[in-house]
Amino acid sequence: MQNRKLVIGYIGNGKSTNRYHLPFALNRPDKIRVKMIYQRNLAKQDWAWVAGVEFTAR
Repeated sequence: MQNRKLVIGYIGNGKSTNRYHLPFALNRPDKIRVKMIYQRNLAKQDWAWVAGVEFTAR
């Protein structure tokens, strides 16, 4: 079996994403790649942006 990564995106950039889901995924770079996070309002930055992850409002 090939070593493939799961490429994921998140819909929403709130507490659940930043405290639980995102840290879990980022701690497994050999298995998971976070490609994109949808954030309704990009001007509102309650959380630090993650290097290498695209943030979008569309």
